[in-house]
Amino acid sequence: MIIVNCKQNSEQWFAEKLGKPSASNASKIITNDGKPSKQRTGYLYELASEIITNRREEGYQNGNMLMGQEREEESRVLYEMMYDVKVDKVGVVYKDETKQFLCSPDGIVNGKYGL
Repeated sequence: MIIVNCKQNSEQWFAEKLGKPSASNASKIITNDGKPSKQRTGYLYELASEIITNRREEGYQNGNMLMGQEREEESRVLYEMMYDVKVDKVGVVYKDETKQFLCSPDGIVNGKYGL
């Protein structure tokens, strides 16, 4: 596992994600049944476009998503207190050094309840 410690929504964070499939978009590649998603081709074109232009389009955000971002820090602190663990903020996590795909969790827990 490769962890890139950068602030989410920063220039470095966007640069890391540029042109790479992410966990939050996995359903655009494959369905829960293991079949190719109908959104697959469009998503792959979107990723190719990012690589070619070196630019990302801003994604959709609704009220619930914005509220989640606002409450992220207090939620992390509450989780730490409830489970007696330390949650580390991270920017991007890759499975391995190939860095072919990534996830961008709000935090990770090492030890007792985590990795």
